[in-house]
Amino acid sequence: MELLIDATRTYRVDKVTRCVRQGKRALREMPIDTLYLNHRFGERETGSDVIRWAREKHVLPKQVVLITSSPNGRSDMAHLLQDAGYHSSDGIRFMKA
Repeated sequence: MELLIDATRTYRVDKVTRCVRQGKRALREMPIDTLYLNHRFGERETGSDVIRWAREKHVLPKQVVLITSSPNGRSDMAHLLQDAGYHSSDGIRFMKA
């Protein structure tokens, strides 16, 4: 199952959530294989916070796709994923080794 957490973008995925709270609920309750994740949502929490939380709760999917337009946000999330054992050839699509 594919999950998008983004306040405005629309992708062809199984589940779309527009805020961090809904995204966390979906990660907890659904078998997510691929997470499409933005960095900024207009909330206090960011995509980096979602990655930290999902890693702590052991619900970080095997594939994470960073869809943010923020270079700093992408870099922060990429480092978190690399620290969690994920690899990427393009800096956007990360796979758990």
